[in-house]
Amino acid sequence: MLDLKASPTKLVESLLIHLHHDTTLGLQLIAEESVDSAVLQHLMAFGAHENVCRAMNEVIDAMNWYHGLVFLHRAYSRKLIRRIPISIISTLRQFISKGSELPCNLVHQSLLMLVAVRRFGRLRYTDDIFDHLSTLLMTRQEPLLQEASLQLLNYLVNYPNNQEEEEVAKKKVLNQKIVGCICDHILRGKPSAGMGKQLFLYQVLLLRTYWYRKVKKVLPGSLTDVAESLTEGGEKIAEGRR
Repeated sequence: MLDLKASPTKLVESLLIHLHHDTTLGLQLIAEESVDSAVLQHLMAFGAHENVCRAMNEVIDAMNWYHGLVFLHRAYSRKLIRRIPISIISTLRQFISKGSELPCNLVHQSLLMLVAVRRFGRLRYTDDIFDHLSTLLMTRQEPLLQEASLQLLNYLVNYPNNQEEEEVAKKKVLNQKIVGCICDHILRGKPSAGMGKQLFLYQVLLLRTYWYRKVKKVLPGSLTDVAESLTEGGEKIAEGRR
């Protein structure tokens, strides 16, 4: 175990030594210690993200990638990294396409990473990502995957690279298949607080009147109440997003 009382500089040096000698242990320790903002900043100053990306690409292992993504997500979300290598993004797309075959935590972290890249950078996508995300929306036993999948769908529309891409994403996100997945596999359960916010964004910012004209008609009374309850406090959520 590392001495947590050591200075950030010495701690980071130890972390990089571990990464050099034992990739799996090094990535795990970096993921654990980077939760401290001071350690995270020192890791970036030492160029740890380059070493982490290299280690991830050299050894395609589920746990290695999970721990590496935890670290990269923290750094990228705080804008300490400007870009994510295209090879990493391509692998994340593959993970999502094989979501049912991979560990849940890896797929979830992959979704969060793509959400961050879409929010703070320029994530381009292919049409098949919508099919993969609609499949993940049906994983009732993994609500975190459902929530992250819906968040990415929301972000594909709300943070477009250009107007043309926004219009294409809207058509894909509002298609009957995805609306059906939300009705059958999310609204028929008990949405969490996080899912409630994503449902609100999807409903009010994307569906708008479409929701009430089309979807509400096919919902039983109890589910109609659930759908309507998501709009309570909606103005505050919208204001927070702005």
